[in-house]
Amino acid sequence: MAGVTFPENIGGSGATYTDDTDPATGLDADGHRVRFVPALAEVVGVGQFVRASGITVAADKAEAAASAAAASGSADAAATHADTASGHADTAAAAASAATGAIAGGVALAADWAAKTDGAVEGADYSAKANAAGTTPDGSAKDWATKTDGAVAGGEHSAKHYAMQAAGVAGLPLPGTQPGGYLKSNAAGTAWELVLVGLSINVQEFDESGTWTKPPGAVSAYVELFGPGGGGGSGRRAASGNRAGGAGGGGGAKTEGWLLADALAATEAVTIAAGGDGAAGVTVDTTNGTAGSSGGTSTFGDHFSAHGGGGGGGGGLLDPSVSTSGGGGGQLSAGSPGGASSSAPGGAPNADGDATFGGANGGSGSVGAGSIFGGAAGGGGTVGGVRAGGVSVHGGHGGGAGGAITSGGAALNGGDGGGGPEGGTSGDPNGAAGADRQGGGGGYGAGAAGGAGGPKGGGGGGGGASTNGVTSGPGGPGGDGYCRVTTYCDLASIEE
Repeated sequence: MAGVTFPENIGGSGATYTDDTDPATGLDADGHRVRFVPALAEVVGVGQFVRASGITVAADKAEAAASAAAASGSADAAATHADTASGHADTAAAAASAATGAIAGGVALAADWAAKTDGAVEGADYSAKANAAGTTPDGSAKDWATKTDGAVAGGEHSAKHYAMQAAGVAGLPLPGTQPGGYLKSNAAGTAWELVLVGLSINVQEFDESGTWTKPPGAVSAYVELFGPGGGGGSGRRAASGNRAGGAGGGGGAKTEGWLLADALAATEAVTIAAGGDGAAGVTVDTTNGTAGSSGGTSTFGDHFSAHGGGGGGGGGLLDPSVSTSGGGGGQLSAGSPGGASSSAPGGAPNADGDATFGGANGGSGSVGAGSIFGGAAGGGGTVGGVRAGGVSVHGGHGGGAGGAITSGGAALNGGDGGGGPEGGTSGDPNGAAGADRQGGGGGYGAGAAGGAGGPKGGGGGGGGASTNGVTSGPGGPGGDGYCRVTTYCDLASIEE
C-alpha cells in the first residue's frame, strides 16, 4: 500500500490518501470518485504555500545576490593577498631554514606552518598557504564565495550558489494554477495580499430531489448520476414441489459526463428517483410469488438521465419453469421486470447482449449478469445452486435470489447480493442490506425477506420460498438514485 499525507505545516489539511480500498482514505474501488478531487485540492493548497514562500524568498534575492557579489570581490582580493602571502611565506621558509637547528624535535618547522601544501602540518591543521590556495579538503576562500559547479565541501555550497537557487525558486509558477498571480493592497492599505490565478472546486451532492445552483466563476461541471435499483420478487408459497425464491432486482445505471458552465442555467432541477418496491410476501396457499417494482429515472436538468433496474421476478414452481432475475437499468431506458420463466431484458443500449452502456439482461435461474456503466442483473431463483446478483463496474449491482425449497422439503440459502452482502441462512435468515451500489442478499428458503439494495442503485434481494400456511419471503426494496456535481471555478473571477 502506498499513501501520501498533506501536512498542515506546508498548506495541507492533514488528510491522508492511499491506493487501497480503505473506506476512509482509499482511492481504489471507486474511492477516487469521492477523494480524487479533494486530493487535487490538497495539491493546490500545498502549491499555494510554496508560492507564498517563494515570494518571501524572492524578496531576499536582491540582497543575497548583492552579498554574493561582495563576497566574490572579497574572495578575489583574498586570492591576491594569498599570492602576496605565498611570497612572504617563501621568504619565511628561507628564514625558517636558518633557524631549523633551534627548533625542538617533534615540533613542526615554522616553514611548514607558513608554506606546506602537500598535506596537513599537524593533525587536521594546514599551513597558511594551503588554506589560502584551497589545497585543503575544505576548499579555498574564493570557492566558498563563488563556486557554482558543485559543492565546496561536505555537501555545502557557496554563497553564490544559494543566491542563484533562491532566485530560481522565486521565479517558479505555482503548481496547479496558471502563472501570473499578482499582489494587491489589503483593504487598510497596510500590507500586500497574494491573489492566485487558478481553480477552486465546488461539490454539490443529492440523495433526494433538489436544485443545483451554479457557483460563481463556474467554468465546467462534471455530473455523476445514478438510476435506482429494482425491487426483489417474493417467493412461491406451496406444499410440495421445487418452490423457487423470488429473483433479485436489477441495478440502476450510471451516467456521467462533462458540461461547460455556459451550457448550464443558474439553477438546474435534480430528480433522484426512488428504488422499486420489493414484492409483498404471498399469503395464499399454492401461489407463485409476484415481481418487484422497477426503479424510476434520475435526471439532471435536461442534460443527463439514468434509468432504474427492473424488478425481480416472483418465485414459481420449478417443474420445469424458473423465476428470472430483473434486468439492469440502462442509460437510455429502464430494465425490464422478471417474468415467470423468461429472460428479463436490460435497459438500452444493449444491442446483441453488449451491456457496456446498457443494463445486463436477467437470466432465467442464473447468476445475475454484469455490466460496465449499466446496472447489473439480479440473481434468478433456482434449486440448482445459490444465485448471486450481478456486478456492474460503475452502475448499481443486482440483488441476490431468494432461497428455494426442494421437493424433498430442504430449505436453501439465499444468493449473495452483488458486491458482497450475504444471502440469508438458517442461522441468519433475512438477506443482508447493501451499502453504496450493492445489491441486497436473498432471503433464506423458509419465508425470509430479501435485503434492501444499497444507495446509488443497488437491486433488492429476492424473498425466500415457503410452505403452505407460512407467508413467503417479501422482496427487498431497490436502492434510491444519487447525483454528484463537481464544478470547477476560476479563482480570478471570484476574487474580482
